[in-house]
Order: sequence, then structure tokens, then C-alpha cells
Amino acid sequence: MKPFCKRLMFLIVAIGLLPLMPGQLAAQVPVVQRLVHAAPIALPATPIFDENGQSTPLNAATNAPAPYWRLVNIWATWCTPCVQELPSLAKLRASWPNDRLQVMAVAWENGSPKQKPAQVVQDFYRTNKIDGLPVLYEPTGKLLAGIKARGLPVTLLINPAGMEVARYVGQAEWDSDGMKLWLSGLITNP
Repeated sequence: MKPFCKRLMFLIVAIGLLPLMPGQLAAQVPVVQRLVHAAPIALPATPIFDENGQSTPLNAATNAPAPYWRLVNIWATWCTPCVQELPSLAKLRASWPNDRLQVMAVAWENGSPKQKPAQVVQDFYRTNKIDGLPVLYEPTGKLLAGIKARGLPVTLLINPAGMEVARYVGQAEWDSDGMKLWLSGLITNP
């Protein structure tokens, strides 16, 4: 997509955004917002944890052994639209070549006195029959603040340099032909 078209698309979407009170996280935003940035945006180095407690910063470059893009969906167990779109993310992950696009679902989860966050996410996946997504979480809410999220679910398309290229706010059918076409266009014409 040409830079002018990207800017025009961004302006069209930006004009239609619903105003939210500053600092307020509007959970389960019913409005769908598809934003393609005119230029890649720097992301915070907020760590994302896996099921073993190992962390990787959100803005990590993914150039080895070959560059790949990441689709990072941020969700919560209490967010109905988030939960409803998880199966389509798993299907997208299964259908897309992993060497080109890595699909990740990061739970905003801090656990409980009896369970660690990874166990909460594992149990949630098992109970809801969600297969094929890695167990990833961010326990502090700093990720949402760092990306200035206005609601959940929010999904970021991150280029191999670790920069945000596009953002999708709201529930989506990620395995639909339209979504695959949108993602493919962004990845092949950054």
C-alpha cells in the first residue's frame, strides 16, 4: 500500500473514533477500529511471559533465523468479545505459515493466591477447548497502558523490527478470507 493511501486510511478511521475519557480503559469496546499507521510506531519493552515464566519484550526484533511478523492479540478471561474471537485466532495460527506470521494471544492475567497466571490461562484454554495458541500473559496491565489501549480485545501487527504497523480494536473473525487478505496485504507491502 502506498504511503498516501495508508495515511488516508488512517485519517478516515481516526475521524470515526469514539471519544473515551482519558485514562479510562473501556473494556469490551463494541466498535471495531482498524488502524494502519502511516509509519511504524515504537512499542514499549513490556515483558510478555510464557508458561514457564520466561519473558520476551513486546518490542523484540524477530530477525533470526529469518524475519517474521507477529500478530499479538491482547485479551482477558472476563472479556466476552475476547473469548469469542480466540478460536478464530487459533485457526488463523494453524493456517498461516509460522515462518512468516506468528499469531500470539497474550492474556492480561495476574493469577490468584492459589494459581499462577500461566495456570489460569492453561485452565481457561482447556475449559473452553481452545487449542493451538501458546500460553502467554502479562500480569501488570503495563502492556495495555504502554500501547495506550482504549479497550479489549486489541490486536497489534508487529513488523520484524518490533514496531507496530497496524492495530485492530474489537472482536474479529481472524481466520476469515477478508482478514487474511488484509494481513497479507500489510505483510507483503509494508
